[in-house]
Amino acid sequence: MYYFNPHSVTCLVASILAFCIGIFIYFKNTKSESHIAYLSLSIAVAIWDFSDFMLLNSVDPAIALFWCKNAYIGVIYIPISAYYFFVSFLQIKNQKKLVLPVYLIGAFIWVPLSRTNLLINGVYKYPWGHWYKVTNLHLVFLLFYFALVLATLFNFLIAFKRKKSLFEHRRTVLMFIAVTIGFFGSVDFLPDYGINVYPIGQFTTILYLLVLAYAILRYRVLDIQVIIRETAVFAGIFGFAVGVFAFVMYIGQTFLEPFLGAHPFAFPAAALFLVTIAVRPIEKFTYNTVGKLLFKKRQQYQKILKDAAEGMTTIRKPERLLGLITHMVSRNLKTDNVAVYVLDDEKNIYSLSAARYPSRFKEKIEFSSDEPLISHLKENKLPLIFEEVEYWLREEQSRPHKEVLASDLIKLKQRLSSLEASVCIPSFFHGDELLGILVLGDKESGDLYTQDDLELLNSLADEAGIAIRNSILYRKLQQKEEEVSGMYEKEQKLFINAAFAFANAIDARDPYTHGHSQRVTNYSLGLVDQMEEAKFGSEEKKKWFRQRLRLAGLLHDIGKIAIPDSVLQKRAELNDEEWKIMKTHPVVGAEVLSYVKGLWDIVPAVKHHHERYDGGGYPDKLKQENIPFMARVLAVADTFDAMTSDRPYRKAMSLEKSKEIINSNSTTQFDPYAVGAFMKAYTEGLIAKIMRQDR
Repeated sequence: MYYFNPHSVTCLVASILAFCIGIFIYFKNTKSESHIAYLSLSIAVAIWDFSDFMLLNSVDPAIALFWCKNAYIGVIYIPISAYYFFVSFLQIKNQKKLVLPVYLIGAFIWVPLSRTNLLINGVYKYPWGHWYKVTNLHLVFLLFYFALVLATLFNFLIAFKRKKSLFEHRRTVLMFIAVTIGFFGSVDFLPDYGINVYPIGQFTTILYLLVLAYAILRYRVLDIQVIIRETAVFAGIFGFAVGVFAFVMYIGQTFLEPFLGAHPFAFPAAALFLVTIAVRPIEKFTYNTVGKLLFKKRQQYQKILKDAAEGMTTIRKPERLLGLITHMVSRNLKTDNVAVYVLDDEKNIYSLSAARYPSRFKEKIEFSSDEPLISHLKENKLPLIFEEVEYWLREEQSRPHKEVLASDLIKLKQRLSSLEASVCIPSFFHGDELLGILVLGDKESGDLYTQDDLELLNSLADEAGIAIRNSILYRKLQQKEEEVSGMYEKEQKLFINAAFAFANAIDARDPYTHGHSQRVTNYSLGLVDQMEEAKFGSEEKKKWFRQRLRLAGLLHDIGKIAIPDSVLQKRAELNDEEWKIMKTHPVVGAEVLSYVKGLWDIVPAVKHHHERYDGGGYPDKLKQENIPFMARVLAVADTFDAMTSDRPYRKAMSLEKSKEIINSNSTTQFDPYAVGAFMKAYTEGLIAKIMRQDR
């Protein structure tokens, strides 16, 4: 028979916590020896505490004795598993050979004895419930038990002298405290001998688990937050189910059964029904509550990292990018100072590139890529913490690597002090190129940097490394573009100057055509200015077209260099034979320009500027869209200038008449789009203005 004993609640809670934490830690790394050992310890604690829970709720002494003997399986293996776990965790190799013998002693001596009356022969009845009653042989077991306790504590003393970082050192201290608290529960052996002392082992077990969890959480051993969440959820559900079941049974058997005379299975059925309908809401509530408490900071950090990554992709200037990084770190971590030192590839030095509080950095600090700080960060690729360096200096045997000399540690400390650095976070590109260092001072709160802090900073540094490299490449690309643009502008000026020289040389052969090439160029540019960007695709393409048109306008008659003076300078109209010779100048001009690499794109315009839109022109009788657009623009400008210029055999036509001829020949001689642009320029007075300027 059983009844609900309030004194048993701590036993139930301790058993659930121990078992769940052990399971979750084991599945974090099933091949880890220390994880396996911790699972063994957790199961032993869970067996002991759950058996005590059943023992305290037992009414019949015979049933209580059964649970006493069952509990001793856990009692026997608690010191054995604890010894195994801490030997594995502390990596004390010379002690590992003793693990198997003590396990065998437990398995072949003490466990069989615990199932007989030679070790436990009855139970005591105390006000708080039944408890163990042991024999004289139990004193021998206590010697075995406390020998393992002392061996475990002694191993911690050994661990303090071994190579450890500051965080490992502090973690070991906390775990030592946890073990001491856990073994303090050994006072529960006193009631075994008839001494009426309330058992506090369950309380110390819970406290031991909490301190151990804090050590893991504070000093970055495992992802204990997930373990705590899953354990809390499971414990909440299990505890709720057991609590409801026990409560209903207690109320039913104590108060209702004497009056109602209900069937013995009625109350368990009612309890089971209540548990079934309530377990799902309890699970959801527990997940949400625990998740919000444990993962609030991590979720905040993930949002910060996401915002930072998005912000970095939009910034192209390195100085602005670094300013964003220092601002975000300072605002979210509340640090005394934040600075970024970036590698200068040309000088091969790291120099201050951004700082949140620049007034703190009065001294201009630069350091080469071969000094101890850089070498250490490149080799370890992990954050460097000032307190760790101090600890390595205090403890001669606690250096991170054997090859790290004391002199290098002193230089590391001096460099960190000069940077006012509490933590240095390396920023790598592609895993091996150290681009920069993120330097952080102490937190304003005085707290240590947590695992979440370091994970955020590492991720931020990785994102920053990519962004910095991209921004540097972008800046170099811009510089290269500026260089190319400068070279192009110089080349363009060279071509323009050469084109002016050629045009003047050609025009000089015939005083009646002096300035013709320049005017055709200006008229052509005036037409293009009236055209929409959509005709070219974009503003940049229109600008490019205009630049090339300028060269084509100046050089469109360069083929006349091969025309004899007798034809070119004739004072009368040309006969058929002479026209035949004159009509060769577009082809000759195109052939001449084809030898100049930078002018290949204007060759078609020079060759076809005398084609007609209806196909009646020369040299190839092209028509409509088959005529290059640049040539169609030149055709309008060339014809207009010819009509408005004096010739030996005729006087210049008026602007109005020339305009009417151009307009009337739209779609026959000229491209209608080019004519439309000409008419618009003429209406706005641009054509007349160009004519006045060039004559």
